Amino acid sequence: MTEKFILDLIRKLQLQQNPPAQEPCSKSIYRVHKILTEVNSQAYEPKLASFGPYHHKCRHLLPMEKSKCRALLQFHRCIARSSKTPNDVLITMRRVEPRLIAYYGGLQVEEDDKDCLEHGRFRRCDWLKKKDEFLKIMIVDGCFSLEIILAYKRFAAREQSEYDSHDSIFGAERMIYVVPHLKRDMLLLENHLPLLALTTLAAIDGSRIGDVNTLIKAFYNLSLASPEDRIIDECFHILDMYRKILTSEEEYLPSYEDNVQSATKLRNVGVSFYKSKTNSFRDISFNRGILYLPQLKVDNTTSHRCSISWPSSAYM
Repeated sequence: MTEKFILDLIRKLQLQQNPPAQEPCSKSIYRVHKILTEVNSQAYEPKLASFGPYHHKCRHLLPMEKSKCRALLQFHRCIARSSKTPNDVLITMRRVEPRLIAYYGGLQVEEDDKDCLEHGRFRRCDWLKKKDEFLKIMIVDGCFSLEIILAYKRFAAREQSEYDSHDSIFGAERMIYVVPHLKRDMLLLENHLPLLALTTLAAIDGSRIGDVNTLIKAFYNLSLASPEDRIIDECFHILDMYRKILTSEEEYLPSYEDNVQSATKLRNVGVSFYKSKTNSFRDISFNRGILYLPQLKVDNTTSHRCSISWPSSAYM
């Protein structure tokens, strides 16, 4: 009896360590471990809007849900011009639903309806049992993300807006204040939508949205971030694109933390500082007493942007 128990346990452990070949691991969106959030929990919490399932229905983010619904209605009005229906959207998104689910880690957790800020920071829910609601989040949050980017593009180009200038989110008089916070929320480790969701919705919409990668790069002013102005590999989500563009050089240079000198000390010994030609974090060089550094805009999101990292070792 004991021998059979041990053999069964070993087989079970082997199956867990060796998943079937037909189910490749493509997870790229994770929950942040408590060890990291205890250092600075606000660095991982969205301020205005949730994107994806982890912070969905958090109490302090609920006011933005009305704006998400308006973005969804705008999306459906646009696709109706090409004789497409909400059912077409649902069918198309349903086809990629397994791939969208596969991007997320830690979706299958015990139900917890308590407020996210007071109990664990986010809503705990077994999304694998609520796939319809998960797909709804992908569609609604995806339409909202695209509408934010498109509205800001029109605002930056001083084009005629489809919204009233006093609109709380999409109005020209409000965008300059709201968009920086939404940009920050869209870069949070736990607050992502797979790019697959955005590109699928954009394909349904047709020519109005255009290339999603180009829109996102313009939204984050990344068009001149790297010398080649290209993305080397397929990007999984917006933060992935942001990181790959700003660290696009292939060669990895080690850091020498023990020999770091302050700008004051360097200036005192004759070193001058000039802005690099690009905004790439790797575009740093020293030549004939001149240290070239990429420009870094300092605002209330700087600490978050400086802490951006690839969650390859993230805890689920």
